[in-house]
Amino acid sequence: MAEGQTSFVAGLAIPQRSDDAANLLQLARADGYDFVTTSLPACTGDSTATPPRRDVTALESKWWSTSVVGAVADPPDFLDLTPHARGTSPGADDMKVDSEGLDARENHGRGLISALCDRSDIERARDAEARITSMVEWAGHMSIPAVILPPVPSDPRRAAHYARLLSTVAPISGAANVQLWVRTGLGSDALEAFDLLHRRCDGASNLGCLLCFDVHGSLPGAVAPPPPPPAAGAGANPASAAAGNVGKSMALIHRFVGSNLRAVSFSTSVFLTNKRGYPTLSKSHQVLFTELLRRLGRTLRVMVEGNPLHSPPPPPGTAAAPAPAGAPPQLGGDAAGRTGCLAYLQYLRHLRTRAEVSDVLDTEESAMESSYLDHLQSPLQPLGDNLEFQTYETFERDPVKYLRYGVAVQLAVRDALSLGRLSKITTPEGREVYQVNILVVGAGRGPLILAALEAVENVNDSLTADAGAVLPCVVGVEKNRSAVLYLRSLQAREPRWAESVTIVECDMRHANSNPTLSQMRGEESTRADIMVSELLGSFGDNELSPECLDGVQDCGLLKSNCVSIPQRYTSYIAPVSSMRLHSEASAQAYSPSNPTDGPGGKPCGTLQAMETPYVVRSHAACQTHIELPCWEFVHPRPPTAANVDKDKSGAEGSKEGGEAGGAAKSRFAADNERFVHAVFTPDATHGAGCGPGYGPFDAAVAAMSSSAAAQAQAAHSASPSPDGLGGSSSGGTGGGVTIHGFLGTFHSTLYQSPLSENDASVISIAPSSFSVGMFSWFPLYFPLREPLRVPWGSDVELTMWRMNDS
Repeated sequence: MAEGQTSFVAGLAIPQRSDDAANLLQLARADGYDFVTTSLPACTGDSTATPPRRDVTALESKWWSTSVVGAVADPPDFLDLTPHARGTSPGADDMKVDSEGLDARENHGRGLISALCDRSDIERARDAEARITSMVEWAGHMSIPAVILPPVPSDPRRAAHYARLLSTVAPISGAANVQLWVRTGLGSDALEAFDLLHRRCDGASNLGCLLCFDVHGSLPGAVAPPPPPPAAGAGANPASAAAGNVGKSMALIHRFVGSNLRAVSFSTSVFLTNKRGYPTLSKSHQVLFTELLRRLGRTLRVMVEGNPLHSPPPPPGTAAAPAPAGAPPQLGGDAAGRTGCLAYLQYLRHLRTRAEVSDVLDTEESAMESSYLDHLQSPLQPLGDNLEFQTYETFERDPVKYLRYGVAVQLAVRDALSLGRLSKITTPEGREVYQVNILVVGAGRGPLILAALEAVENVNDSLTADAGAVLPCVVGVEKNRSAVLYLRSLQAREPRWAESVTIVECDMRHANSNPTLSQMRGEESTRADIMVSELLGSFGDNELSPECLDGVQDCGLLKSNCVSIPQRYTSYIAPVSSMRLHSEASAQAYSPSNPTDGPGGKPCGTLQAMETPYVVRSHAACQTHIELPCWEFVHPRPPTAANVDKDKSGAEGSKEGGEAGGAAKSRFAADNERFVHAVFTPDATHGAGCGPGYGPFDAAVAAMSSSAAAQAQAAHSASPSPDGLGGSSSGGTGGGVTIHGFLGTFHSTLYQSPLSENDASVISIAPSSFSVGMFSWFPLYFPLREPLRVPWGSDVELTMWRMNDS
């Protein structure tokens, strides 16, 4: 069950078979399921309380470690503790089962948790704790990869006892590589209860949630019978109410993605029946499940839970197969499979094959990204470290970046020709042509050189016979000696390169001492008309730009009217909620402070780990607000930059950050130091359209969530809720949010034509302007030392400085 093996992993849980994993697994695998769940025994030393199990001796360890998930279930002597089992209504001290969105009739371990949290009977509470602990320990002994735990009590005081237990159990199970999945219903209260539990457990990395869909609160109004028609003159609009439920739930799904969501479960009772007798989900559930697959489909586990409730007819012309041993006779047909639950799996797999899902998960880009999902990396340091051959090769596969660079060079050459900026020369053959000098800084293995040559060819193809031609003269500067060998090999093999390209092995910091560059600097006619580079980092300015480009300018290699590609770039920042990213950052504390020391090096410690930015393909993350601009750099540097302060703000005309929502104040100085104070105002949708902070902004999701928030606000204004805990009291789609750090991105204008506003080439990894298909940069994650809880209606303020060292 290792993450990333497949994009759809499905499991089955049937209560009647929960104590025999061997038999259920045999039947489930025949139907195509990947794993099954089994109730965990409480090995407390009391032989009468732990009866023998057949599956323990029937299954080899490879099956326990890959195909079985454990579940904490109530022993017989704890079944009578839940208020529903007693036939009474839940009291003030009982768990609010409905708010958890789970079917109280299922054995989900509520009796044990109720006893654990009931401090009026200490002995029974200790017994419950011992049994739960022993169940998790047995799972570790059997190498079971995950354990499903009961839902969190809605009363925070009772939930504190649960958190204390899990804070003890989580490290033990983590050492055995056992994940803990806490059952959580689709509701704001349930999500916030899990969030509090996770924080109380110090953000344990193996503590995740299992999102449960069933008829009790999973999606109000989604599966219930249609209401009677409204009376004449009534203003009820069932379609609008259903849309509002979906929109509100979409915003909750967005928040769940950042809450270490490990699996999703569908109770068989949540499925409707179509005309042919097969199970199907409501339109609302289909929308939500599709969104879950689009967001987490490469790592999410999907479960079917409950006894089979549908009996689809066998295919025409076939006889029903005999029922397997122990299976209900009426569910033994071929369409129901060996378990009676085949049709549920087939339907969920069908939803997985829909175009809106496969277009996201089944692409070459998706396959390439899989190993990088939520994996923290140190930003590239090309100035100090030479990139490897394979790294260059990976970046060169980007189908968007070099195409945009080629367009930028083509526009720049065309405009230079139109504006009369190119020198006219006579070739040895006696032809008069225009020469364009292109300086490529950081040539790598030559993709920018190739893009420049093709761009000039495209310009020539567009010129008329009497307009003349443009002759490229490209100088590629690269400090990596190994990459220079590759460039010179290309130069020797490619006639076009031999005629037009000069390769210079040089560190730009020592450009003044290089003979070739000194000669280029000697006369205005040999200096660069266009400077091309790809020195941007994930945050725009966190690798070689802008300092190295400023250094090139200071060396005198550029003409006074030289154009830089990129011309300008803006750094953006946004809060992110991601338990997984924060756990990954915390784990870096045990990594060597100096990577060259190897595994035996001195650990860097928590302080350094949590104050280090990381490049990451954010996946199990939730960007909670629209990103705001931090600062901007322009190249070539304006000659007045040393004496001018420039203010940039998210609101036109604003000079001070923090005065209004979405405002940012920034200061520009010649030494490239910057300062920004950004204010993120409350977002009723919690940034639902921003996804994980990587990828294009989803306007459809944002519109649904925004509409639901508006409806909730209207309802809240009409009848405010007094408790202040649920979604209705917030006036939006529900509750506050926990911030685990910030994601840095950038937007770059490679070239903007001065002759036409419509002629421009742009690259961006900021969600609001994301370049679809480009994968050369992932966001930069700035972790917070401690997660920050942001109550509903509160602003998030960020102050950030960009400083220069010596």
